[in-house]
Amino acid sequence: TDQGNVGSCVAAACAGLVDTLKATEIALGDRELYVNETAIEPIYYGARVVIGKNSIRGDGAHVAYAMRYINEYGTLLKKT
Repeated sequence: TDQGNVGSCVAAACAGLVDTLKATEIALGDRELYVNETAIEPIYYGARVVIGKNSIRGDGAHVAYAMRYINEYGTLLKKT
């Protein structure tokens, strides 16, 4: 995932982890369909604003904040 000019590597990595989990679930027969990649933008926002309460200076997010956001709010798919 190209993060562009924003330091959103944590959100991109966490979205990649979710996608890997989806693929694993398909391989194990627990999921039937892989619709699309996980969107990084909601994870980035959620980690910084919803969980982090705007406490992070500059770009980026904390992995713990991103994973907590995913656990509490879930994820969205990229628009095709």
